[in-house]
Formats: sequence, structure tokens, C-alpha cells
Amino acid sequence: MERLSDILRKYYQRIFKPVDSDQHEHHEPRAGEMLSEDTKLEIESLTGFPISNVIHYETALTHRSAIDLNVYSKKKFVSNERLEFLGDAVLDLVVAECLYTRFPDYDEGKLTKLRSQLVNARTLASFARKIHLGSLLIVSEAAEAIGVRDSETTLADAFEALVGAIYLDSDYLQTKRFLEKKILEGIDFRELSSTDNNFKSVLLEYAQAHHLEIPTYTVIDEEGPSHKKVFTVAVYIGDEMLGKGVGRSKKAAEQLAAQQAVAKLRMSK
Repeated sequence: MERLSDILRKYYQRIFKPVDSDQHEHHEPRAGEMLSEDTKLEIESLTGFPISNVIHYETALTHRSAIDLNVYSKKKFVSNERLEFLGDAVLDLVVAECLYTRFPDYDEGKLTKLRSQLVNARTLASFARKIHLGSLLIVSEAAEAIGVRDSETTLADAFEALVGAIYLDSDYLQTKRFLEKKILEGIDFRELSSTDNNFKSVLLEYAQAHHLEIPTYTVIDEEGPSHKKVFTVAVYIGDEMLGKGVGRSKKAAEQLAAQQAVAKLRMSK
């Protein structure tokens, strides 16, 4: 009886037909050759310093769709998921240092709440859109067709991966300068610190004050591996969906859904 591994190998060979070896060598890009000269110049314009190791940025901009269906390039190219892990940690440190310095009277709880308002899928995606990061991503044709370049999750992940690439290609201070110039300088920290970010409580109080049904939250989508899930949560009052939120925990996604619902209800007054 034919083994399952042999069956799968033949299946992939039928779908992903290998080209002639000479053609393969000629056409297949090598690591570090995926980015155009224009893209490299755009990255240097964003970061404010010349690229030292282009592979870091190539990796940061490679969406997993670009390699998932390419059985020939998997050994040479990787997606941005590992760099995203590093960038997440660096971003947390820069934001934490910024808040610690700006708000010397705030305790750990208040600082943590402020950081969660700055570092979440929605805000990171907005930062990515601000610098037009989606247009630089390396994605598959199928992912392109479904609009992955403007996906909130994709953009948030790519932004973190870019931060990781900048850190590896320079140092902490250069990365901090990039984030301060491109992101933190445009934030109204006074307004941010005065905002009640417990939107679930705000929504509940609104519903009770207006004699509406109690808001309910439902997970409508989950993405990513088990150790790095991204949740999409919808909030309903009665049968009406009033908001959706995307976050790396159900609680974070619920807060973002509630925030959207509160904004919608206030606008409808």
C-alpha cells in the first residue's frame, strides 16, 4: 500500500510543477533579492538610515501566503512571524519607556492601560496604514485577491515585524527614533490619558440607562496557530450587531468591539 507521504508528494508535484533546472536557477530569486530598488529606497526614507542587511526587511514584508504554496522556496524564504515576535517586544519596551517618562505619577495599572490603548491590532494597523506599509508587502496572488494588504491583522503583524527588522539592522536607539518620529509624535497623550478605555462598562451603562438589552459578545472568527491566536469578536444588543473588534485575546477584542458600538450609538443620537 502506498504511504500517505508518497501520495502527498505526488499530489504537490502535480500542482506545483517544477521548471527546468536551468530556468529554475535563472528565475528563482535568492534571499535578499525580493525587494525592488524603489522599495529599498522607500524603506530607507521611512527609517531615516541606509539599509545594512536587506534580508531583515525582506523577511519583515513577507506575508505567510507568499511561501505557504511555494514548496520550492520554503527552505530559502520565511514569513515575518518570527520578526513579529521580536518587534512586539521592542515596541512594548519603547512605548513603556515613553509612558513611564511622560506620566511619572501613574501607577503600573494606569500605565498598562495606556499601553494597551497604543499597542493593539487596531492601532498598529492604523500606524501601518499611515506609512503605507500594505503596498510594500510580499503576498501571494490569492491573498492579494481577497485584500490581505489592508487586513487589520496582516498590517498589525507587518508593522511589528518592521520594528523587529529596524532593531536588527540598527540598534534600540535608532528604532526608538523611528517610532517617536513616525508614531508617538502624532499622539495626543493628554487626551489618551483622560479616556476611559473600559468600553465594555461604558456600553453596559449606556444600555441600562436607555433600557436596552444587556450587550452580548460572540467570537465570530479565530486566526493563527494555537500559541498566537487572533480573535474577532462581535457585540450585539438584542439581534443587532453594533461592533466588531480584532485582538490577540478575547478580552481585547471585546473591548474594541464595545468601543465601536459606543461610537455608533453616540453618533445615532
